[in-house]
Amino acid sequence: MSQTYPNDSQDCTVVVVDDDDAAREALSFFLQAQGFRVRSYFNPKEVLEETELPPQTCIVSDYNMPEMNGLDFLAELRKRSSAIRAILVTGDTSPAVCNRADDDDVPVIEKFCLDELPGCIRKVMKSAIN
Repeated sequence: MSQTYPNDSQDCTVVVVDDDDAAREALSFFLQAQGFRVRSYFNPKEVLEETELPPQTCIVSDYNMPEMNGLDFLAELRKRSSAIRAILVTGDTSPAVCNRADDDDVPVIEKFCLDELPGCIRKVMKSAIN
């Protein structure tokens, strides 16, 4: 039995940020196939230069990026708006990364186990309205 969320796929824009072209394109394709609107960016600076993100946005960010790691990027975005919803996708699930993400209220999904990502996006977005 499927659940319907107030902010279901078609009502959510997912912003994918990953410096790896292949990973970013594959993740974007996967999420579009799940019914999400997707915007993809090569690096955090591109997103930070945006004047306004679409309403009902969920950021899906890689952790390891050259100029700024994913958690620093999300912290910078949250300085602008505490309502930013985000998920960290990473191959680095070290205790340091996971503990910081937990402290920042950012769910972590392993980069190679993405089956749970669509449900996690829906859960994060649902929590935005509660």
